[in-house]
Amino acid sequence: IVGGQSRGAWNALMMLARPGLADAVIAVSPAAHGSGSSTNLNAQYDDLRALVAEARPAPVRVAFVQFKDDLFAGDLAGRRALIERLRPLVAGLLILDQPPGFDGHGAGNKAAFAEQYGQCLLRFALGGPDHC
Repeated sequence: IVGGQSRGAWNALMMLARPGLADAVIAVSPAAHGSGSSTNLNAQYDDLRALVAEARPAPVRVAFVQFKDDLFAGDLAGRRALIERLRPLVAGLLILDQPPGFDGHGAGNKAAFAEQYGQCLLRFALGGPDHC
């Protein structure tokens, strides 16, 4: 199981281009660069598109988490749509899209997030249901 938050989550998603590197990927608030309305944020969206396009079919389970008001995310609906493209390539896809009560880029670092979603993410990574 590989996982991370921010750049660590981005790096975890990069493993999808090399089948066999991970059995499960947990990506919380993936970000490569940029913030707010910077041009780097637009490039990050393009980079996420490329990252998804590079993913290869594999028996890997992928959990993707994003939060509202994440300055590094930009178009949340567009990011979710890109991640949905992984569904036919992977063994399981769990998307926690803007869970209520958690806002901002670092929301996944809060103890309350771990308490509410930690067990679900672990169960999913180990082969459990694709919902929390």
